[in-house]
Amino acid sequence: MHPHPTFKNRKVKLGALPDLHLRWAFVGTSGSGKGVTTLDLLLRHYRGVFDRIHLYSKSSTIDENWDPLRQYVEKELGVNQQEEQTFLDEFDAAALQEQMDLQTQVAEEAKRAKLKQIPQVLWIFDDVVDDESVMHNNVSLIAKLAIRSKHF
Repeated sequence: MHPHPTFKNRKVKLGALPDLHLRWAFVGTSGSGKGVTTLDLLLRHYRGVFDRIHLYSKSSTIDENWDPLRQYVEKELGVNQQEEQTFLDEFDAAALQEQMDLQTQVAEEAKRAKLKQIPQVLWIFDDVVDDESVMHNNVSLIAKLAIRSKHF
């Protein structure tokens, strides 16, 4: 066997929750608690696990429910939305591809530098089921993330 580096994932605060690499889908009617659950998981249990959080939602910049996540991203992760927009109101395939390419470069650099942890990115897609450009494309970037996300 060839030696390979061992990377450590940051641990979640509640042991019953899975560590990285994970893919989750929250499906339910409007008002069923999908957003509240997502925020609770991120701001309480997965706090400090992700270095970047990208939100694609038609209401990402206007819905007050996203304010706690926006404040966390801006204050604790240090992301200035004027300089690096991580909350997008429209699905933007070019922006997503750019984010994926950057994360691949960051991961490769972390491996070259022999870091113990690779910076982690989370992508959230909210209310995209009715967007044909997102969901009805067999080569969708979202499908790529779902299938190969451990490589990002």
